[in-house]
Amino acid sequence: MKTEWRFSAHPIGIACVAAALLFVPVEQLSAALIAILLHEAAHLVCIRLCGVQRCSVEWTPLGFVAKTERLTSLPVMHQLWIAGSGLLASAGMAIAVYPLAAENRFLYYLFTANLAILLINSLPILPLDGGKVLLALAALAGWENGIKRILLFLSYFVSVLVTGLGLYGAMNGVLNPTLLLMGPYLAYAAKQSSLASGTEAVQMLQQRSQCRKDEIRKAEIWTVTGEMTPRLLMKAFQQSPRETFVLFHTIDPDNGRLIATETQQQMIEKLVDNK
Repeated sequence: MKTEWRFSAHPIGIACVAAALLFVPVEQLSAALIAILLHEAAHLVCIRLCGVQRCSVEWTPLGFVAKTERLTSLPVMHQLWIAGSGLLASAGMAIAVYPLAAENRFLYYLFTANLAILLINSLPILPLDGGKVLLALAALAGWENGIKRILLFLSYFVSVLVTGLGLYGAMNGVLNPTLLLMGPYLAYAAKQSSLASGTEAVQMLQQRSQCRKDEIRKAEIWTVTGEMTPRLLMKAFQQSPRETFVLFHTIDPDNGRLIATETQQQMIEKLVDNK
């Protein structure tokens, strides 16, 4: 199965590149671009291996940002690999060039660029890799909504901090356009990333195959003892083929009796209302 790729550039991302060309030495800028390309190449390879059908890649002030179709519908381990692959690539390159960094200026720039990308992308904020890894781990425990709110707060805090640093530098005669552009963009990107993850989940559920009139179909049955939580529902839907019709049995944990049987459409309506 091939992956369809779409590449674009955000206007603020282009502005950051233009500012870097004016203020950053060519050798240092080249090392940074190589480090960024390596980091994102690891993401793209992992996206391809995980069977994602469509992926859009945008150049932004945060580097390349890959947006995959229905990321939240992928198994959690796939989400973790996609989010963490770039961190592993940056860490591996930093370790590889470190022994020679003291002897070669370009390799020193390459080491510092990979280290910076690793540290920045490890921050627990959206839409950076650290935030995506935490969201995937939170989905395993059913804490995704609570963790997402915490990550949004942290993202806004860092946005204000970065903007403040840029303004402080400008008032003291040190103009850094990248900081001034990146701060507001970070808040915008965090909000968009949060909205996108919720929208993807709802779209994935609404696109599930439904029974038509006068149709006989084999159904897949899932049972739960006690309350059917949104996390359990999403787990069941993620592990069931989209063309499969799903029934849910709720079992009394005390006596093992059947309490209720609901169709996938009834459960989807409950899950959408929860969101």
